[in-house]
Order: sequence, then C-alpha cells, then structure tokens
Amino acid sequence: MKKEDFYELLGELDAGKIKAAEKPPVRPLKRNRIGIAAACAACLALILTAGIALHHRNAKPSVSSAADMSSEDASDVESKDVEIYYLSGGEIRHESEFLPCVPKNIFASWKKKNGIGDEVELLGVKIEDNGRDAVSPDSSVAAHTTGDKFVLHVRVSENLKSYYAKIPEEMLLESLKLTMTGYSEIAFDGYDLILE
Repeated sequence: MKKEDFYELLGELDAGKIKAAEKPPVRPLKRNRIGIAAACAACLALILTAGIALHHRNAKPSVSSAADMSSEDASDVESKDVEIYYLSGGEIRHESEFLPCVPKNIFASWKKKNGIGDEVELLGVKIEDNGRDAVSPDSSVAAHTTGDKFVLHVRVSENLKSYYAKIPEEMLLESLKLTMTGYSEIAFDGYDLILE
C-alpha cells in the first residue's frame, strides 16, 4: 500500500500533521539543579572528611598537648601496664599499674606512690628529636621527618624541692626519670628535668 492510498482511506488528513507524526517527540531535559548541587556538596564533604581523617591518623601526636590531657580526655588513648617507680625503705622500687599513656596520669600515679602532694604539678612534657621539618615546594604543607635521637624534657613545678628534706633528692628524681621515660616505646637518648 502506498502513502497516497493510505491517505485516501483515512480521508484527506493534513500532510503537516502526518509529517509531524513521523518525527519522535522531543522532550525537554529536566535538570534538577538542587539535586545536582546536593550531590556535589555531599561528594565534597565526603572527600574533605576522608582527608581530615587521614591527616589525623597519620599526624605525629603532639606530646606537649598530650601532657595537658586530663584523665577524662584520655578515653581514646591507649592504656597499658606502666611501671611506676617510687622510694621505699631507702630503695627505688617499681609497681605496674594499668593506666592511659598520658603524662599527667602517669605523673599523678608517681606522686601518689611517693607521697607527693597536689601542690606539685606537671607543667609540660616535650619530646625533642634530631629530625627535620620541611615544606614541600608544590604546596604549603609541612612535614616532619622523625630523627633517631630523642630527648625527653619534663617540666615540673618548683615546689617539688620542698620534699627533698623528707625524701632523698637524687633517688626521688631518679624514680621520676625512670617513670616518665619508661612508659612510651621510645628509647630516649637524653632526659631533662626543668623545675619552674
């Protein structure tokens, strides 16, 4: 059957309508701009969150800020058996205590075992190493390369000296050194006690 025969059968339809029917209808694309923007924002948030999480996971912990943490802040810090050194019967002895590895907690336990009062405070702990800091040339991000020599600096309030009359100074300070250098996995090459 030819087109013309078909037109006659249908009875003189308008040719313009027939041509329009031959072409598929064009539907305008609906763009949900709010949905696209929300998806982009969610992707960006996910990327930033992952970046921040990786940075915190790989960042070198700040030892001086760890010294300022109280026992309530130490919930995500590793706890383990820590050797606390104290004087007893003219000798330095030690006892294992399960504690969060936070300098303030360890110092508090050392004070308690040695009969030191609350007026003596741990002011700070800092680990110094012979590593180097570098800024990458293509960005402003600094990186620290850890060295192989470590010195522990411990700052304690000066009123510790008031206990030297009751407790032999040399042994008391040695028990403090053994306690503070022993809880971490770092083999310290030096130790510095600063009384302020």
